[in-house]
Amino acid sequence: MEKPGDNRSWRLVGTAAEGTLCHKPSTVSGGGKSEISRPITDALLSGPAFIADLKKDFDQVAELIARDYNGRFNDLARVDQRPILSTERSLGSVIKLLTPDERDYKPEYNVWLASVPQYLKELVFVLKRYYMPEWGDDWRSHFSVDIIDGTPANELKCDNRKLVTTHLRVGFDRDGSWRTFGLRKDFHPAVKIQFEDDITASVVVPPGAIRNANQSF
Repeated sequence: MEKPGDNRSWRLVGTAAEGTLCHKPSTVSGGGKSEISRPITDALLSGPAFIADLKKDFDQVAELIARDYNGRFNDLARVDQRPILSTERSLGSVIKLLTPDERDYKPEYNVWLASVPQYLKELVFVLKRYYMPEWGDDWRSHFSVDIIDGTPANELKCDNRKLVTTHLRVGFDRDGSWRTFGLRKDFHPAVKIQFEDDITASVVVPPGAIRNANQSF
């Protein structure tokens, strides 16, 4: 169990008995050795989960929740009638459901997905992340915003607790502003242990030449 920053809820984090060593062959100064040894946590940005209009946006979320997604596959034999909020569907499954896929999904379904604003999909992911089966169909009553000077604010709350979302900063735009991308609600960065930050050499050997090697790598 680990507790992420920004006062978020505890999470059950999976671990692997064996790590993966990322090796960069010898290179000149400025070749990127330091960059690959830097943990991704340096580029994570956390902040409030915003909503433009609680009633209007959740009305559209309710439409996405109630939609029949069966029949979206190119393979007509595939059937998937699990509701978005079903305990039989994981958060990862919902993310895949609302992500265009030219291989698996019909062209018209991908076109419809492209027409759905990303912020509405994000609200669906937030709902799926915090939804409890005992809520039933009454999930809307668990989400709210503060009222400031008689006007609804924009920071989303669940059961009166402000929600926190995480973004990854990836480079800069042409005007110098940060380019950020939203992360999955169940994302947790891997732990990095730096072995080195210098020029190294590597040797390639057949897998059978090493005892107790992990054959899945």
